This record gives sequence, structure tokens and C-alpha cells, in this order.
Amino acid sequence: LVSRELATRLGMPLADVLARSSARDQRELGRDERHRNLRGTVAVLDDVRGASILLADDVITTGASVREAARALLERGATSVTACAFARVLQHVLV
Repeated sequence: LVSRELATRLGMPLADVLARSSARDQRELGRDERHRNLRGTVAVLDDVRGASILLADDVITTGASVREAARALLERGATSVTACAFARVLQHVLV
């Protein structure tokens, strides 16, 4: 829904080309564990060769989901992948 609304507002075509197989719940995992957990779980369902893609996400916590999606798109031939998000979780250490 987020991507659909963004595409409409920007006047850009929507390419709903990603699917993710199941992975462990990310909420209790650390940064490195999140990256390992998602490795190989994103599939590209259509031809993206030569495409410049704007990848939209609602919230970026560690970047693991966005990184894995971008890796899969580039591996399938996308020319470039730029990511945007509506929120970014910042982790602060309170002393």
C-alpha cells in the first residue's frame, strides 16, 4: 500500500516484483543476525534487467530487509536500486 501510494503521488509506474519467503521474526534479532536471517529470502518475480528502481519501505530498523531486496534486484539485472523509507529507527544508548 505504501509503494502504491508513493507511485501514484510521484507519477511513477509501480513494479510489484518482490516476494519474500518466510524468515524468523526479526524483532528479537541483532543487526548481524537480521542480515543472516534474511539472506536468500527475497525473490524477484519479474524481469528487472536494465531498470532503475526506487525501493520503498515503511520503516528501516537495521536495513537488513532493504539490503536483501536491493541485492536480489541487482542480482537479477536492475541497473540501480535507490531505497527510501518513511521512518528510520535510531538506537540510542542511554547512560
